[in-house]
Amino acid sequence: MMTGNKPQQQFGGQSEPNAEPARPFRRRVQTGLALFAAVVLSGCGSVCLTTPDIEVGIVADADANRFTAIAIDIVATENDRTAARLNEMTAANYFQQRDQIIRDNPETLTVRSWELVPGQAVEPDDVNYGCDVKGIYIFASYVTPGIHRLRITPGEDITINLLADEFEVVQ
Repeated sequence: MMTGNKPQQQFGGQSEPNAEPARPFRRRVQTGLALFAAVVLSGCGSVCLTTPDIEVGIVADADANRFTAIAIDIVATENDRTAARLNEMTAANYFQQRDQIIRDNPETLTVRSWELVPGQAVEPDDVNYGCDVKGIYIFASYVTPGIHRLRITPGEDITINLLADEFEVVQ
């Protein structure tokens, strides 16, 4: 039975065969398509729903850095040019230019820093970085000559072992 122009609901909540499609469903589909288009048209190459991170622990041997405190930075960049620049730097050059590098890249650089004394350990902790990371580097300020830089793979949890004259990373 019909009253006016609207179909009458039958038992079980179903409408008659000539009924109009449910509008809430159409609205949800349209909203979903609009959001998808906004993401695609915004130029965003990838959608990052969570902040990526790695878990990092640090262990300094009793004779680490020849019995001297050592600064450690983990640097993540979302810029190809900055990644190439960091990939060419020694740790000594990085620490000398560190403040300027951070000032030059406020939106695309993430830096996490520690300073440890020999025999000290840092419990594993999350280090967050951006969704479109181009490179993640570890720099260690050893007193001995050397590069003391290592590029690591995003998403792999690590332990940094600070030795007498160098460091190693265990995954």
